[in-house]
Parts: sequence; structure tokens; C-alpha cells
Amino acid sequence: NHKDQVLHYKNYWSYLNTLQINDYNFNNDKDSIVFTENVVLKAAKYATKAGNRLLVQPNFFNRIEDVPPKYSSRKLPFEVDRGFVDSDEFEIEIPDTYELEAAFEPISISNKFGSYSASVNTSEGNIIYKRKIQLNKGSYTKEEYDTFRKFWQDVVKYDKSKIVLKPK
Repeated sequence: NHKDQVLHYKNYWSYLNTLQINDYNFNNDKDSIVFTENVVLKAAKYATKAGNRLLVQPNFFNRIEDVPPKYSSRKLPFEVDRGFVDSDEFEIEIPDTYELEAAFEPISISNKFGSYSASVNTSEGNIIYKRKIQLNKGSYTKEEYDTFRKFWQDVVKYDKSKIVLKPK
């Protein structure tokens, strides 16, 4: 029901203290094996003040935060049992008194383990953040583990990228 769904979002995004869910809908396309979730929300006071500027992490909903553990001497191969693709697009409303000062350049990395891309653009006074990550299912040798781990380290780093807003 509606109340349970809103509670789920508030628990899932518990780091957004002022979260207000305005609307949501789902589309579960079982033929294409694609689940689409659209959520309209408001989260005030998300930015960090730095002097008269605001620092904003545009990927605040679907970020990867954990890197696989480091092993000094891995002895066995490893497997990714289930690959996945996450494609996100967030529209962030810029306050009327601010404008985008700095954003990261578009990011694109790809290797045998998967791919990652992220970009920031502006449209009609809003920030459009797009991100796509794909993890490939597969079996890999123990020698490939460090490269796999580096891929995840890059994803975590890029998911933490920030943009800067300055007063108009």
C-alpha cells in the first residue's frame, strides 16, 4: 500500500532527513526483464555549504559505497553470479538564487567486468544527472581480482563526485 511504500523509501534513503515522496510508479516488464521505478520527491537541505557556495553530490539515490575486500594473496578464482544494469536519471532543481559553477567532465569506463558512465548537464535551470552501470556475469581468474577491485574503486569514487553551485 501507499504508506508502506513511502516508509520503504524513507528507510532506504534514511540519510535524507527531509525526504518527502510526492509520487511514484513502477513498471515491471517481465518479457524484457526490465523493472522501471519513477519517484518524484523533495529533499531539502541536501547540499553542504562552503562559504557562499553549495556542494551537491548528484548521485544521492543509487550509489555504490562498498569495494570488495583486498587480499594480499588471492588463491582462488572468483565469479559474478548475477550481472545487472542500472540506468538512472535524476533531475535536481537548482534554487532560484544559484547557478551551476562547476561539474565533473562526463565519465566513461569499460572493461571485461562491466561499464560505468555518468554525466551532468543543465536544462531549464535544473541539473540533469545521468548514470549507468553494468556488471557482467562471469567467471574470472584469481589474477584478475585486483583489476575487478579497481573497477569497483573507480565506481565508488565517481559515485561520490560533487558539483558546485554559486550565487547568481
